[in-house]
Amino acid sequence: MSQIAAGEFYVVRDRTGPIATFRLAWDDPRFWGPQPPVAGYLHKLAVRSRAAHRGIGRSVVEWAARRALARRRSFLRLDCSRANARLVAHYASMGFVKVRAVRRGPPGDRFWFQLMERWLRAHRRARPARATPGPRPRRARLTRD
Repeated sequence: MSQIAAGEFYVVRDRTGPIATFRLAWDDPRFWGPQPPVAGYLHKLAVRSRAAHRGIGRSVVEWAARRALARRRSFLRLDCSRANARLVAHYASMGFVKVRAVRRGPPGDRFWFQLMERWLRAHRRARPARATPGPRPRRARLTRD
């Protein structure tokens, strides 16, 4: 509940309702240990199946990266299941690199997690120019719940 009270959880909506959720935190001692304030930590990113393959997850990652930069953070970090090679490769395609693997969970039921980070200063680039003038496409709205 303290994470909700701290405003760390977000919901992405389109005109049909909620389509994704995630948590953006500014520290993560459970997985990363004590760290100086150099990163934003993306957690619990989930996209509804009906909204899959629309780039929602990638948009959330880019939004979180911009938020981290606005807070003068140099990295966006996350963790995911080390066993999910497709997910690890997906994050790698967005510029994340493997940092290390950690084993977490209750005794007797521990899982391996892959810690990954993306250096944000290297990913600042100008927005491409629009080929033709016209209305902007409608985007999903991001709200804090």
